Amino acid sequence: MNREILRPNRRLGQNFFVNPRLLRELVDRCALDESDLVFEVGAGTGELTALLVERAGAVVSCEIDRRFAPLLRSRFADVDNLQILFTDVRKLNFAELVADRLAAFDATPVEHEASPRKPGRLAVLANLPYYITTVVLEQVMTQIPQTDRLGLMVQLEAAERLVAPPGTPGYGPTAIVLALWARVQSITKVAAGNFRPRPPVESCWLCLERRADEEYAAVLVRPGFVDGWLSFLKSVFTQQRKTLVNALNGAIRRSFDRETEAAEIVNILSRLNLDPQSRPGEAEPRQWLDLYCFLSQCE
Repeated sequence: MNREILRPNRRLGQNFFVNPRLLRELVDRCALDESDLVFEVGAGTGELTALLVERAGAVVSCEIDRRFAPLLRSRFADVDNLQILFTDVRKLNFAELVADRLAAFDATPVEHEASPRKPGRLAVLANLPYYITTVVLEQVMTQIPQTDRLGLMVQLEAAERLVAPPGTPGYGPTAIVLALWARVQSITKVAAGNFRPRPPVESCWLCLERRADEEYAAVLVRPGFVDGWLSFLKSVFTQQRKTLVNALNGAIRRSFDRETEAAEIVNILSRLNLDPQSRPGEAEPRQWLDLYCFLSQCE
C-alpha cells in the first residue's frame, strides 16, 4: 500500500511529519539505546516508528486510526521488537500495559549475551494531535511516573504553558507537577512546512528528562501519588482568583474529605512559608509539593 494515498484525518488532528532528516535529528536528542522500552503515541505511517525500532530494545506503538493497519503491518512485518496497538491512547491503562511489557523486556537477553539485559528504562515519544497533549502528558505522569524521558511534538504555545513559571498566565496544575517531575532538555521549534498538511499553529519538539536525582524523586514515583497531587492542584486552581487560604478550604474538603478551619489553614501555610493572602498562581512548585505532602500526612 502506498503511504501517499492515506489522507490525514482532520477530525483526529493528524499532521504527518514529512522531513525525515529533521525527524532523525529530533529523535537522536532523546538518546535512546537497546536498554530502552519505548512507548510511541501516534504511529501514523510509521516514520517515527521506524527510527524507534532501530534504536530501542522494544517499542509499543499506539495508533487510533485503523486505516494505517495494513501499511504498518506490511512495513514492519519482519521487525521483532515492535508491538502495535490500534486503540485510543486515552483509553489505555499505561501502568498495566507498561508493567507487562517491561517485565518481559527485562528478561530478554541482549544479542550476543547469555544473561538478561539490564532493567529497561522507559521512554515515551509522540507526534500526537495537539488537542490531547495535556491529557497524554498527565496520563504519563500519573500512571507511569517512572518514565525516564519524553519526546513530544506539541504546539509551541502549549509547550510554553507547560513550562510556565509562577505568576504567569499559563502556570497551573500540569506545569507545577511537570516542573518537579522532569527537567526540560530542549525545546526545538519546528516550521509548519515540515508537516502535511501545514498546521495553522507553531510547533516544537519538547524533550524532557525525569528528575531522578532530586531528593523528592522517590515520592513522585509512588503509585497514586502524582494522581492525587494533580487532582488536589486542579481543585485549588478552580478558585485561583481567591486568596490561598480560601481556595484551600474547599480543595482540602474535596481532596481529603475533611473540614478545616481557616485558622488551621493559615497556621499550616505559615509553617511552610506561604502567604495566606497570596493567590494560588504565586506559590512555587516545591511549595505545592510540600503542602500536599503535609496535608497527606495529616489524614
